[in-house]
Amino acid sequence: MAIINLTPHDVVVWVDEDPMGEKVCFPASGEVARLASIELGERRDEGVLVQDVEFGHLLKAPERVEGTRYIVSLPTALAQPRGDFLVPFREVRDDDGRIVGCRALARPL
Repeated sequence: MAIINLTPHDVVVWVDEDPMGEKVCFPASGEVARLASIELGERRDEGVLVQDVEFGHLLKAPERVEGTRYIVSLPTALAQPRGDFLVPFREVRDDDGRIVGCRALARPL
């Protein structure tokens, strides 16, 4: 199975629990699956601007290819459920709390 990373960052997956252990890296492909929003209108409530926005439109969806999976962001996978979308799951953080990888890839159902 081929896995193509459609996020803007390399995705590193730890193979085991050892922080110094084996990792698999899925480099960013250069293409990003992004969501668009459509502004439908606006109004003021209590003096604050409130926008009516429709979220969740996938721009440039990849074609489905037998035997190929795509790593996308969780919002993308939730907005456009597809069996070939995977998301980073169980984040791994460094000592400063920054995400440096994950323990698995998940297929949202």
